[in-house]
Amino acid sequence: MFDQMRADQSEMTSTRLPGEQQMRFGLLAMVAGVILLVPGLIGSWFFLSDLLFSPAHTVPGAIEKTLDSGTYLVSIETSSTNSYGPVSVGKGKGVRVFSLTVFNPAGDEIELRDGSNQSISRNGTNFSGYVVFDAKSSGEYTVVIETSSETTALLTRSLTDLQLSTYGWFVMAGIGGTGFVVGAVFVLAGYFNRKSALARKPEDLASY
Repeated sequence: MFDQMRADQSEMTSTRLPGEQQMRFGLLAMVAGVILLVPGLIGSWFFLSDLLFSPAHTVPGAIEKTLDSGTYLVSIETSSTNSYGPVSVGKGKGVRVFSLTVFNPAGDEIELRDGSNQSISRNGTNFSGYVVFDAKSSGEYTVVIETSSETTALLTRSLTDLQLSTYGWFVMAGIGGTGFVVGAVFVLAGYFNRKSALARKPEDLASY
């Protein structure tokens, strides 16, 4: 009797159960997905955190900030929005910018370009893009702003630069996330197929 049980068990072990290949493929897909997903999320966050958490500076005055090489946007707070239930009320500030000058780490004035086609809304505060400039080297840059009244300003990566910088990271994260989900589906399907097969008699597995 015990010899027969051992023989049956040996037959089941030597037989490849349904679902095993699905589970192997699923695990490989999940591992590959994580390998792509984690760096993609970290890379995207690295660039987006500047836009989301860069401090607002009170102007008129000077903004001094250490920048990496890239393209940057200076935007001025022009309005704010307050929500009262389903109703939102906007309030304009009517600020005029008299002058805006940017100096590189060597103290030289930088050429500026129009940035009015870009805007940022953050926590109910609306910032209108004013100028864009290129930081050709890393270092401390100084932005001097003269306005008609007190307001706040942001110095962030330009939105165009952010799109170009984060596109590859978003694609990587998207592919990784998709691979992880597909892998999880295969693992679950394989698990239930294997569980069902183990419940069958050994002679029923011969067809697999």
